[in-house]
Amino acid sequence: MTLESVDVFANHKGGCGKTVLLFHTACQYAKHHPQERVFVMDMTVIGDISRLLLGGDVYESKNLNGLEELAEKYSTSILLEEAAQGVAKPSSSANSKKRESSFYLHSPPPKGSSANAGNIEPEKYMLQVSEINTYIPSNLFLTVGGGSKEQLVFDEDGKERIVATLKDSLHKDSISWKVFIDTDGDLTFSGYTQIALCFADKVVIPLMPSYIDFRRVSSFLEEFYGLQESRNGNAKILGIVWNNVDSQKNEPWKPFSNVFTPTNAVKSVIKDLNTHLAKVAQHFSQIFYHPLPDDTQEEDKLCEMFSQSSSLLMRNFGVTGMASTDCGIPFCSMTKGELIGSRMKYQLNEESIKNMCLNIQELLDKLS
Repeated sequence: MTLESVDVFANHKGGCGKTVLLFHTACQYAKHHPQERVFVMDMTVIGDISRLLLGGDVYESKNLNGLEELAEKYSTSILLEEAAQGVAKPSSSANSKKRESSFYLHSPPPKGSSANAGNIEPEKYMLQVSEINTYIPSNLFLTVGGGSKEQLVFDEDGKERIVATLKDSLHKDSISWKVFIDTDGDLTFSGYTQIALCFADKVVIPLMPSYIDFRRVSSFLEEFYGLQESRNGNAKILGIVWNNVDSQKNEPWKPFSNVFTPTNAVKSVIKDLNTHLAKVAQHFSQIFYHPLPDDTQEEDKLCEMFSQSSSLLMRNFGVTGMASTDCGIPFCSMTKGELIGSRMKYQLNEESIKNMCLNIQELLDKLS
């Protein structure tokens, strides 16, 4: 079979909704593609997506050491270390050490470095999440972040070998794989985020519709450009997901959204920011999945083109979203009625669940 694609959710800004969006997107994709296997790699320090997939606060309140115990066997760090060595047996690596406080990439790989792919079986390091959380589709697998396994720092040769080994191993598998990767928000790319972005085909950047938050996108794009130039990476920015947007009505606002219309204040902000991003996408076309033509100079036209191809609005999830993260249940597995969380009860509305799933599907359509 084949490796279908590798999609990374990333941003320098923490708290922009990367993890929650990935959670719903990966689960809904898995549910609609039972013939494929979905692999979620948690590359965050504290295991953000792992905690959600395992069952949210409800799971953690009953299993205080659950994540730590699972990380002993199913850690992303274990998989990466074996991929760096190209062998499927545990041993210490001379090319890795415990995570340092910061890790910067501003230079190309050293001459003579090798990116020869090794031979491992990635499934050995994956947890079938439905064994713990029955609300997760049975074809979704996870390598855990956080827990007792600290992140490692790999040299340039090790990073290249990790990417080559993972790609080669998943391509050779008899099963079709779709990979989603969660990353940390930080001032700069961590070593794990660098690996994720070099492994990726498409990059999704969740962001709040805020001028203050928008400033962090500039530094992200600059560093991403440098990473792609120095590593000859293939990843492209699929687009911006304007997250946590207040909905005015459940009607399309073309070309910005196919499923809902935001408030007038948010409309103005998104139009303005998309106009700016359209110019960036036109000037740095090599890092965007949908580059804009050089011969288009009219701002409104550029904004329209960018908004249609490389931007999406994600509604505020409200109480339905609170219930989802509390219990670790994706929208695609929710049903109307009462849901008991770790500290409170929720009353779920069928129409609300449907609207959330439609919005997530809009993102999946962009990723396809």
